[in-house]
Amino acid sequence: MDASKAISGFAALVISFCILEAQTNLRKAEDSISREASAILNLDRVLLRSEEPSLVNLRPMLLAYGRAIIDHEWSLLAHPIHAVHGAPEADTSFTALSRGIFAFRPHNEFQAEMFREAIALSRQLVDTREERLSYAELGLPSLFWATTALICVLMVFLACLVAPNSSRRTELAGIGAAIGLLLALVIILDLPFSGETAAAPTAIERVLNYRFGPT
Repeated sequence: MDASKAISGFAALVISFCILEAQTNLRKAEDSISREASAILNLDRVLLRSEEPSLVNLRPMLLAYGRAIIDHEWSLLAHPIHAVHGAPEADTSFTALSRGIFAFRPHNEFQAEMFREAIALSRQLVDTREERLSYAELGLPSLFWATTALICVLMVFLACLVAPNSSRRTELAGIGAAIGLLLALVIILDLPFSGETAAAPTAIERVLNYRFGPT
């Protein structure tokens, strides 16, 4: 019984650490989404502030890129294997947007400044998107799951060695239930774009609605 208590305490410590790690991964993903939304917002401001038709006319392409992220790419993030390369719709929209920016030829210093800012923000969009796609693969290593499984097997084995007693059975059931709840929480939080606590595209959606109106 003492050995079972010691093993369960160690298991609770390991699982609690993994819960903290999963929450950290979720915060990283949410921060990346916020930076991506900020890049979309700032790029739209630059395009509009330039007052150049060739740049202002790129705003629908930026909107299409944002909508492609939400409508086509976000569902892929819950499946890391499919999220590696992102959604083709997002690639197509961003390619059109990028080509339009690089095709612009400034004629004065103000236009040159707007052009430089647009280039910098388009690169930031690439970086934040790649970061977000990479975060889809953030999860606890397989070594954790193997270790946890072995600890659970060991706990069951030790529980079988405990002499039958109603109070001890109740104590072991309570320990098992606590460990089970912690494991369930780890499973829920494990992948930042999967489960009930998954990161949502709320920040990007808010920016698109603010700059382009409800779509």
